[in-house]
Amino acid sequence: MKQYSARQLAGFIVPSVVGIILFMIPIQVDGTMTITVKVIADIIGSALGDFLPLLCVIIVTLSAVLGVISLGKPSFITSYPIVDETFSATPIWAIIRVIGAVFEGEYEPAAIILRARRPSSRRRFPPFRSRSASSCSRKSGSWSTSARTTCSSALSASSAR
Repeated sequence: MKQYSARQLAGFIVPSVVGIILFMIPIQVDGTMTITVKVIADIIGSALGDFLPLLCVIIVTLSAVLGVISLGKPSFITSYPIVDETFSATPIWAIIRVIGAVFEGEYEPAAIILRARRPSSRRRFPPFRSRSASSCSRKSGSWSTSARTTCSSALSASSAR
């Protein structure tokens, strides 16, 4: 049986205990049960506030640009092992990174550079409608009086919510 030093045991036990505390032990915050890592993520998210989406755009764009540059194996990337391992990419992954940077969502790099955000042409979440309101679609021809009354009341009830 192999003997482990105290340093090796601590290198295993300490991160394991931290992981258990962060991900497996529920805590109560504001009357709800959650895990510690969610509380930490909420604190970081509230501290960064509106800067967080821009930070994500910067990271993804930087990754795409340096991924494309790394294809040429420049010395400023290959001379630092952590930078080389982080940003080196095959041609396929470099293309995927560029596509990800271009189509990031509401915050596109070109729009940020030009300081003009383009309004989103799509809604992320469709408005909620009750089942009766969503079934009120006019096929062809005219509606009967009862169908018109039922659909108009269902639509007005769903829009009042």
